[in-house]
Parts: sequence; structure tokens; C-alpha cells
Amino acid sequence: RVLTAGIGLVYDMCGDDTIKDELVATLAKGLMSGTIEAPSKMVRPEDENAELFEDGGIKIDDKALGGGNLTTYKELCTVATELGQPELIYKFLNLAGHQKVWNSRRGAAFGFSTIAGKAADRLKPHLPKLIPKLYRYQFDPNERIQEAMGSLWQMVVTDPDKAKLEYLDDILVDLLPSVGSRLWRVREASCLAIADLMSGKRFEHVEKHLVEIYRMSLRAMDDVKETVRVAGTTLNRAVSGLSCRLCDAEQSGEVVAGKALGMLLPFLLEEGINQTAAEVRVASIHQMVKVVKGAGPSLRPYIADIAVVLIESLSSLEPMMNTYVQQHAERMDSQVAEKFERARLSASRNTPLTETLELCLRVIDEDGADATLPRLVPVIRSGVGLPTRCGVAKFVSSLAFSHATRQAVAKHSNKVLKALATGLEDRSQVVRHAMASCAGRVFAVAKESACDDYVSHLVSMLEERGAEDANVRAAVALAFKELMTSSSDQMKSHHSVVLPIAFMARHDSDETAKECWEQVWTEGAGSTAAGVRMHMPEMAAIIPKYLHSASWETRRTAAVACKEFAETLGGSVGPHLLGLMEAVEECVKGRVWDGKEEVLGAMAALAVAGKVKVREEDGMAKRVAAVIFGECGKKRKEYRVGALRAAKQFCADFKEDVGGAGGLMACVRDLWEKEEEVKSAQKAHVSAGRDADAEEQYEARMEERGKEEVRAVALGCVQEAWVSSLCGDGEAALACSWSFPALQAGSLPERTAAVSLLTSIAGEQGRDFPGNLAGEALSGLIKCMRLPGLQHHPLHAAAAKCAGLIARGGGGDAESLRELRVAAEGLMGQEGKPKQEAQTLLGALNTREGGDTEMKQ
Repeated sequence: RVLTAGIGLVYDMCGDDTIKDELVATLAKGLMSGTIEAPSKMVRPEDENAELFEDGGIKIDDKALGGGNLTTYKELCTVATELGQPELIYKFLNLAGHQKVWNSRRGAAFGFSTIAGKAADRLKPHLPKLIPKLYRYQFDPNERIQEAMGSLWQMVVTDPDKAKLEYLDDILVDLLPSVGSRLWRVREASCLAIADLMSGKRFEHVEKHLVEIYRMSLRAMDDVKETVRVAGTTLNRAVSGLSCRLCDAEQSGEVVAGKALGMLLPFLLEEGINQTAAEVRVASIHQMVKVVKGAGPSLRPYIADIAVVLIESLSSLEPMMNTYVQQHAERMDSQVAEKFERARLSASRNTPLTETLELCLRVIDEDGADATLPRLVPVIRSGVGLPTRCGVAKFVSSLAFSHATRQAVAKHSNKVLKALATGLEDRSQVVRHAMASCAGRVFAVAKESACDDYVSHLVSMLEERGAEDANVRAAVALAFKELMTSSSDQMKSHHSVVLPIAFMARHDSDETAKECWEQVWTEGAGSTAAGVRMHMPEMAAIIPKYLHSASWETRRTAAVACKEFAETLGGSVGPHLLGLMEAVEECVKGRVWDGKEEVLGAMAALAVAGKVKVREEDGMAKRVAAVIFGECGKKRKEYRVGALRAAKQFCADFKEDVGGAGGLMACVRDLWEKEEEVKSAQKAHVSAGRDADAEEQYEARMEERGKEEVRAVALGCVQEAWVSSLCGDGEAALACSWSFPALQAGSLPERTAAVSLLTSIAGEQGRDFPGNLAGEALSGLIKCMRLPGLQHHPLHAAAAKCAGLIARGGGGDAESLRELRVAAEGLMGQEGKPKQEAQTLLGALNTREGGDTEMKQ
């Protein structure tokens, strides 16, 4: 201790600056490194390893200043070296001789303050290095060091505000790297010091360092130590407030706001919102919203950059959990997946990113839109994620809807519409809807050539990929629906192309596509009759084209449209009848496929609508009958039922032309073969847990039920084709043999068809009915009249009418007539048609009995 005091006195008494410099250099190196390489003349060799302080004699937190136990004295020595005034170390030697005073931090600060006061003039050249260190130590986590350094700061700096402003660049140059120091105390103090500096600063004060301050604040917010993170948040809050003020044109002026935006926005967009730490990323997003909100018109030059980055970030910032849940929802149910997609989209629209995009839309002008749209086209084509794809569609829609940016949208409409068309093939229904809706808005302001190309692309897409993919058909239908809704005026010139397709495609088996095409047709055509007549040539040309398609679904849709086309036009279909009929006949050829029965329905409808033309063409009616009747013999149930219904429709107008029901009966007689075996299977009882025999019986019963439906339709078809003058007794007996089993044990449709057939066989007066079969016929009719239940009332009326005709024609014996009277009297308790027919039947029976009495007399 005496030695250190002596060295301090020697330094004060020495007048040779060279010796002072040598003393300063030698002792500084020894204090900082612990060794002295060459002994000085003023230090004896045996003293070179002497300890100046006891270990831990004046101890502070070692983490602030490095490894090992450090002291306030050594800390102050480090400060003196950093100041460029290492000679001040010799003044510190006096601390070792005053144990009671200098063992405390306050004492150390007092001694250093005294030294600094004496060396004030010599310190002035070193203030640019001194002030940053002193300023940082005022924010040291240790309160005693803060107090000590605060006192020293007041000794060195007479006007703190002036000094901070004068040495602002020096302070920032020193403190900004310290935010990334390996020592947590240095990082924390640097953050708090810079945050204190930000108050009240103008743009020219911080222009060179603003971005770096922002960058280091975000780095500190993601620090490993909590206190540093808190300090970093404080710094970030301070620089954010300053930035918002600088970017606000009303507070800083348009020039300053423009420069500040040019510096901050690229940083926030490239680094801020792409931070890996969620807290830092959220803070950056919120700060960007504040900056954009206050920027106003000054934001316009940067909207292109903002829009592209933010739209792409909509998906990258979405929680990964949403994507995970979406994948599992798609495996469960498509409707559940779509609902979840809509929930994700709704959530993405309530984020700060979306708010920022809306703020950009408020200030964007035509030049900004002109610069933004070309950069959005790649995002439309290949953007990743539901929020991004829907977000870009919404942004472009808003540009197309705004009067300020419509011209720019029209300028780029060709590229935009082509890009949106690719989005229609997205697997997400929500994305397809967003793209279609956006295209509808753009179409409303697009150039004519762009509109033509877009419509042509949709038609090609439907024809090339829609045949086998229901999603493509639904997407094209959705696109045209949006066009008709949002751009009805522009679509008028395309009605001749779109409406014929809509007329046909609204019969699609996919419900989504069907609903959309129905809306397209309703919007464009108004009524079916008016639309068909207006676009008759186009429809007559497009239906054969689709009937020749390789896709069965396309053929089915075209066949249904052809049927409606014929039924709507009626006799006006004549000029197009031959072309359509030829296409339909060609389509009937080949194997049976799902929906092929619609082709036969179209053939029958065409023949009925153009019956005048059909009869004019030699042999055409018989050719059509041969095709339809031939298909009635196919074994596939659905197809056979459709063929029989088509035959029934055809025979309603052409039964005389085709010679009655004889040809048709030959095609359906197999339906009543092996009746006994079927009846035995029908009586078997089937229940759950059935054995092999019961299973066989059950399958037989199910097959019988299918045959019941076919037989019911076949009986109705034969009835429609029946012409008494063209059908002989053999055909009548055969038809009766098919009807009698149905009357006794058939289903309601089968019984109803059988009664109608017997009524046709009986003729208007009942005299055509075979006399030898009248008794069996009346037995079956009586059973039908006695069936209970309201559902049988129409059957009661039909059976009573048929029985009356047979009775009036002389059929039936006395016993049958008595049972018939009892059954008729039982119907008198009903209302409406059954009662009326029962009264007519009783009258016929009375007349019959009166006639029989006269004959006996």
C-alpha cells in the first residue's frame, strides 16, 4: 500500500513526460495482463509479482467485466484505459492506502471523481471515447455502479443534453456493437442507454444509425437472459415510437417521411416479420402496421414491396397447427375440410398483416397499382398456402373494384386473368372460389381481348379436363357464375358460347357444378323457353359434339340436355331433328354404361317433338322403335327401366306406326319366366343373423324386388303401346297372364300398371276383354279394391273402373259379380274418385243384372 502511494507521488512530482508515459504503459500492462515483460528502472525486479490488492478486496459482480474476481479499482482502471488516459491509473493507487474509504463502491467513485476533476483539461481530447463509456455505465444493472458513474458523469459533463446530442454519433457507434456483447450486463446497459437517447431526436440525428438500432433492438428482444430481453423490449418500443413519428408526414414532413419509410420498410419486410422468435415477429408486424397507418400518401412508392411481402407472409406466419389439422380434416370429410378452410381464411383476415394491406389499398393510386400487379402475378400462379392464395385474390379484387386503380388493372388484365385461371385448378374449394370471384371483378374492367382469351381458356379447360374430373367442372361452373354475377354487361357478347354450355352442363351429376351452371343459365337466359329459342342453332351444334365425347358423364349430360331441348321446342325442333337423331342413334351403340338410359330418353323426346318430320321420313318411326325396343331387353335393371320409360313415351304417339304392343312384348316376356321359383323365395322370412340358406333367400327376395319395379314399368309400357285393333287374342291372353299375378301379390306400382293394362285390353265398352279370362281378372280386381289404406285409394278407383268395363262387356259369372258388388259397396264409404267409380260400377252391375233377368224371362 505504501508502495502504491509512493508511485502516485512520484508520478505527481515527475516533470518528464517520457518517464510518465513509460510508467503509465508499464503499469497499465501489468495491471491488465498480470505480468510485466521488462522491468522498468522505477520498478525493482523483486517487486514485479507483488499484489496491489487483496483478492476480492473491493469486489463487484464479475460477470460484467470478465472472468475471475474483479474489483472496483480494476474496473476503474479499465475505464481509464478505454478513455485513452492510462496515466490516471497512478491516481487510483491512492485507493489502496485508504482501506475504509475505498473498500466501498461509493468511495471508489468519489476518488475517481476527484481525479477526473483534476484532469478535466487533459480529458477533453478523449471525451469522444470517454462519454460513451460513462453514459453506458449510468445504466449498469448494479445500482451502486449507476450511482458512482452518475456522479462521475456530472463531473465530466456540465450540460448532459448538449453532450448527448454533440457526441450522439460517438455514443451510438460505441453502444450498438455492445448490444451484441458476450457480457449480459453490457448488453442490458447498452439497450437502456440507447433507448434513453431516442427521446426527442430528429431524423438527421439518427439517419445513419436508425436501421441498425432497429436491428439490434430485435436481437436483444430474443436474448437468452430475461433482463436483457426486457431492456431490448424497452429499446424496441423507443425506436418504434421514434420511427412512427418520423414516418408520419404530418409530423415530420413528406420529405423526411419518405426517407424514413425508404429505410425502415425494407428492413421490417425483409428481416422484421421473418424473425424466428414469435415475440419478435409479432412486435415487428405491429410496428409495421403503425408505420403504415401514419405514413399516408408517403407510402405509395413502397406499396408494391409491402403488398408482395405481406401477402406471401400470410401463410408463413399462420400457425403450423392449422396446416396439420387441415390435412387430417381432408382425410375425414370434404365438407369438414371446407368448413375448416373457411375458418382459417376468416382468421387470416383478422390479422395485422391484413390490416396493413387494407391500409395500403386506401392510399394506392394508379401508378402504384401499375407497379404492384406484375409482381403479384407470380404470387397468383404459385403462391403457397391458403391465406396467401386467398389474400392475393382479395387484394387484386379490391384493385379492380377501386376507381383509382381500374385502369392499371385493365392494362394488366390479360396476365392477371391467365394467372387466375390456373388458380381454378387448386384442390381447395375455398381457393377456387376466391380465384373465380377475383376473376369476375377483373373481367368487369378487362380489355376485350383479355376477356375473349379467358372465356376460351375456361371452355377449353372444361372440354379437355372436365370430362373426367368433377372438380374441374365445378371450378369452371363457379368461374362462369362469378362472371355472370360481377360482369354481366361484358358477358353479353359471350352468351352465344357460354349459355349453350350452361344449358347442357346444368344437368351435371355433381351437385356443386349443377347449382352453379343453373345460376349461369338463369342469369343469362331468364326463362328456359326464351333461352333455348334464342340460342337454338348453337345448342343444336354443341349437343352432338358432346354426345360423341369419350366421357360417359359428358354423354349422359348431353343426352339429358337434348331431351329438354326437344321438349322445350316441340315442333320447332324439326330443322335440327335429323342431325340430333343421328348423333343419338350413334351414341346408343356399344356397351351399356352408367346413364346411357338418358340417351334413349332423348331419342324418344326427339321423335315425339318432331313427329311430323319423323312420319315424313320413310321408315324412321320403325327404325327408332327398333332401337328403343331392342334396348328394352337388356338385363341391367337401371338401364332397362330407362329404356322402357323411353319406349312408353315413344309409344304414346307412335303405337299405330309401330303396329301396337306386339314388338315390345317380345322384348319383355322374360320378366315373367320362372315365376313359381321367385314366389317361393318371396315367402321366405329373412332376419339379421341369417344362415346360408336364409342369405340365399334374402338375395332372391332383393332380386325379386328389382324385378317388381321393372315389371311395373314394363306393364305400363305395354299398356301405352296397346292398340286393340292391332293386337290379337293371343297377345291379349299373354298380357293378362302377366297382369294377374301382379293383381294378387304385386307391389302398388305393379298392381296399378296391371289394372291400367287390363283397362286398355277391355276397351271403351269392355267387349274386347277375353271372356274366358274375365273371372280371374275380376278376382284380382276385387282383391285390389279391398286393400286397406289411403295410399290405395287411386288403385281402388282404377280397379273399380276396370271391373265395371269387364262387367259391362259381359265378363264374369254370377259369383264373381256378387263379390264385385260387395267390394263396390265397400268403396262407397270413401270420398272422391273411388266413390264415383264405385257408383258407376254398381250401376253397371244393376244394368247387367237387369239384362240377365230379361234374358232368363
